[in-house]
Amino acid sequence: MAWQSFVYQYGVMAVVFCFGLVLCWRQGDIGISSSRRRRNLLLLVGGFVFFMTLQGIFQFAGPPTPAQARGTIQDRFFVRYFTPLGEAVEKDAGWKMPMAVEGAWFYGTSAARQSVYRLEQEIDSGPPGDRFQKICPVFGVPLTDWHPEELAAFEERGFRFAPVTRTDCGPACQSYEPDHLETCITACIGECAGHRLLVFRGRVE
Repeated sequence: MAWQSFVYQYGVMAVVFCFGLVLCWRQGDIGISSSRRRRNLLLLVGGFVFFMTLQGIFQFAGPPTPAQARGTIQDRFFVRYFTPLGEAVEKDAGWKMPMAVEGAWFYGTSAARQSVYRLEQEIDSGPPGDRFQKICPVFGVPLTDWHPEELAAFEERGFRFAPVTRTDCGPACQSYEPDHLETCITACIGECAGHRLLVFRGRVE
């Protein structure tokens, strides 16, 4: 549930934050004895509350639900599409692959799809022969990292989810690592499983 992760995240953060406040108080950087210390205390506490409130608004309100999709946040799951934009290049003491990432919601009540964002970024890859050792190279298909227990309700409605297989990894590895195909496929499957990524296979009507 969304509220459980929110409470856990900010519960742990609050403990760390309070510990930091105690250290600042003992060093004389914050307090109530002077205007400067009160201002610093207000800035710290106000900043914490501001970001907690801001994330709460985005997390619980979420993007607007399309008119054809009726339901709550529990009636949808999130997917990401990855599309390579070129070859991996050596950069910043590592290897980077330009990638387009698109995020979208799928709604269980109507199977409607709503795109939320599309961005371009460089993702850690690897040199030739060890490419895709850090990423899951399954391109052009919807990947979700939602927990299987959270997806069970959608499977009851005909949605299909499955672990990444050789068939999913094959095209990218064949294109980018034909000389190390088996190594690439093994790394691909392992990285996808390590990040709990499942492929959304569509809906059975």
